[in-house]
Order: sequence, then C-alpha cells, then structure tokens
Amino acid sequence: MTITMTPPPLPPQPQPPQGPAPAGPRRPSSTVVAVIAIALGAVLILGTVATSAFAAVRGGGAVRTQTFHVDADGISGYDVDVSAADLTIIYGDVEDAQLNVEGSPDDWRFERDEDELSIRTDRGWFGSGWDFFGPEAGDRAVLTLPAALERYGLNTSLSLSAGSITADGSFGELEVDLSAGAIDLSGTAFELDVDVSAGRTSLDLAGVREADVQVSAGAVDGRLRRAPDALTVDVSAGRVNLALPDETYAVTSDVSAGGFDNRLDTAATAPRTIAVSVSAGEVVLRPVR
Repeated sequence: MTITMTPPPLPPQPQPPQGPAPAGPRRPSSTVVAVIAIALGAVLILGTVATSAFAAVRGGGAVRTQTFHVDADGISGYDVDVSAADLTIIYGDVEDAQLNVEGSPDDWRFERDEDELSIRTDRGWFGSGWDFFGPEAGDRAVLTLPAALERYGLNTSLSLSAGSITADGSFGELEVDLSAGAIDLSGTAFELDVDVSAGRTSLDLAGVREADVQVSAGAVDGRLRRAPDALTVDVSAGRVNLALPDETYAVTSDVSAGGFDNRLDTAATAPRTIAVSVSAGEVVLRPVR
C-alpha cells in the first residue's frame, strides 16, 4: 500500500503597492477654462477691493438728509443742472427757497446769482453715482419755491444727465436739456425749448405760444393745451408724439427717413405754423378732441 503526501499550498505573497495610473495629456480646453476661471476670480477680487476702497473714501455710502435755504425775494428764474438724482420741483408755503436732499448733500450746490437761483450737482469721480459694477441709487431732492412766486412765471432751465426731474407750476421761458433719464413737466409756460439726446420727456403744458422740440435719441410725449403760434419739430432719431388743440395749422415737412403721421387739420394760409423735419425716427401730431 502506497501513501502519497501532498504538501499544503503556499500562502499568497504580498504585492508591492501600485500607484495611480499615469495621467494622460491635459486637454487644451481644460487649460483655457482654468485660465478664464483664474482671471475672473482675480477680477472679482480686485472689484471687491476697489468697491470697498471707494465706499471707504465716500464715507461708507451713508445716506444723510440736509435742507439748504436761499433768499428767493425778487428772483426771475432758476437754473437746474443735475446728474444721478431724482429732483421734484414744487411751490409751497415757505418764505425762502428750500432744497431738501436725501443721499449725498455735499455733492449739491444751491446758490443765488443776482436774480437767478442755481441748483446743481458737483460730483467728482468718486461721487458720480457709479460704482465698480454699475450705478448706485441716486440722491432724492425736493426744491420748494415760495407760493407767491408762482404767479410770475419764472424762467426755468432744466438740464439732466441721469435720474429724473418732475416739475409742476407756472413757467416763463422753459428750457429742457435731457441727455439721459426722464423729465415730467406740467403747468403753464410762455415759450418751450426741448432738446433730448437720450431719455424721455413728458409734457402737459398750457399757454405755450412758441415751441421748439429737437430729439436726437429718445422720446418726447404729451400735449400742449394752447394752440401754439409756431411749432418746430426736428427728429434725427427717436420719437415725438404730441397732442395739440383741434385747430387748423399750416404744416410743412421734410422727411428723409422714418415717418411723419399728421392728423391735424391743415391749410396753407393758416396763421399757426408747424415745421417738421425727420431724418430718422417718427413724429406723430394729433388733435385733442
């Protein structure tokens, strides 16, 4: 009898640790994305630092309220030139002219020059109403004139480069220069001169004898409650939409591009004249019935 002996199996031998598989070549698109991400991150960091520095220079952006007073006795008009602000002009029960500013009063100048009031904003680079990423909220201001002056029809000049102006009252010669924002006017005026290069002007005025409206971009809308003796409209881009009393007018037009929609009654011999020039944009004249 033969017995065969089988030796036991050998234990498993330890294997040396294996490192990660070698990385393949980096794709160019991944490199581009990484570079863009780093660049954007740097811009955001710089923007945050810059904005914080601007805020520190401007006093942390604190909102303050201040009221200015100027003697208005004997004035014949006022001149407004503001930017990055919302200004309301009213007549009220006050003895002198008052300007109440909420926001950055130090940026405002309220003075009298002989028989004219001057209201303007004087903003440097840090106080222009803009931060690194876009516009800040503008100041809010109210100009209150003595009610006794309303019957005189003060000559008024309004210039706005951003924000809004709202005025209701009696005007003499009314001049409007709008480069951005919105101006809303109501009341009475003797003469009207509007120049809009951007933005919107809304009118609801009585008593206007002569009006000159120029629009290079933007819009003028509204109504004149008195039939003007002479109206000139010049549009190079944008829109003018005016309602006039239902009278007969002598209308002439020069349209090289755009459109002119005249819904008024016309006659070549009418004493009231309207001259329209359109090089781009649209003019609509319609009657108030």
